[in-house]
Amino acid sequence: MDKYAELKWAANRWMDVIWAERNLEAFDLIHSPDFLDRSPAGRRSDGASYKRSIQELFVAFPDFYATVKDMLADVEKDKIAIRWRAEGSHKGDFMGYAATGKKVVFNGIEIIKIKDAMVTERWGEWDGLEIIQQLKS
Repeated sequence: MDKYAELKWAANRWMDVIWAERNLEAFDLIHSPDFLDRSPAGRRSDGASYKRSIQELFVAFPDFYATVKDMLADVEKDKIAIRWRAEGSHKGDFMGYAATGKKVVFNGIEIIKIKDAMVTERWGEWDGLEIIQQLKS
């Protein structure tokens, strides 16, 4: 498998297993032991803190589902940029808002660095205001 195909395979596995299947039991199989979250949003940047934040998201949106819209690779830097779209029903506390039962749809971008088919670093951005506006409407 060439470098591009390897990066794309690892990124698709990350999106499928973690973000579509919501399989956090596989977290340590996909993230390296020294994983760094470069967008920690007020939490520690280690893997355990990142995993906890994902668990909290899945509690707030138990039917959360994300799909890949675009994927671009920088083979020289071992990085992939992923533009995604997610949706889920608000069933638990999220960003200070109690469950509303409303379905929300939002978009984001992730950049992940991959080494030996494992995610070693992550930078991510999504629009929290977009979610809050849907919860309030």
